[in-house]
Amino acid sequence: MADFSIENQYQNKLIIGCDEVGRGCLAGPVLSAIAMVSIDAFNKEEILQIQDSKLLSKKQRAKAFEIIKEKISNKKILASFGIIDNNTIDKINILEATKLSMLNAYQNFCRQTKIYPNIMLVDGNFKPFLLRDSLEEIKPIIKGDKISISIATASIIAKETRDNIMKNYHIDFPQFDWKNNMGYGTKNHVRAIKESGISYLHRISFEPIKSINNDIKEKYSPNANN
Repeated sequence: MADFSIENQYQNKLIIGCDEVGRGCLAGPVLSAIAMVSIDAFNKEEILQIQDSKLLSKKQRAKAFEIIKEKISNKKILASFGIIDNNTIDKINILEATKLSMLNAYQNFCRQTKIYPNIMLVDGNFKPFLLRDSLEEIKPIIKGDKISISIATASIIAKETRDNIMKNYHIDFPQFDWKNNMGYGTKNHVRAIKESGISYLHRISFEPIKSINNDIKEKYSPNANN
């Protein structure tokens, strides 16, 4: 269960948690969020609801997000996010784009809050960037969203924010069903790509889009019937 056990290892330090969402999607951006959570932000009942976003149902996650937004409005949580679009993902690859989204989220946090954290807890197994400003440690934690309340909070912010972006994109591209699959490669999504072609929001370097595009190019090339 996510709690303050990791955060409590660092006394008198400014701590942020960071998580991303959208790495495996076929369409849309990768988005990272950062959260700094006050020790008194959540009561005992609330903290049980602030867990890894992947473990929560849509209803549970929406409720948790409402709690988080209330805490943000009360300054009990400070948060930011960074977004890298699909075109950049195709240019620099998804790992580098994820790192860049985390850097952007960090820079946005510092700029918006005028606070420079000392410790950055990151969900995963890599450090997204080198130490800078007042950062003393960037600590990757595998499955950190399951044990750190800062990372769990960031994971919910990231997931809900990106989901809302994809729901807005769905209005213009209903054939891809993004309001339900959020850009992930479901059977319906892949079938729609094969039937309708891709949109400007798709990641053309990702499979099966790359192969589908190559098949279409080969089919309609000048020498296709020779």
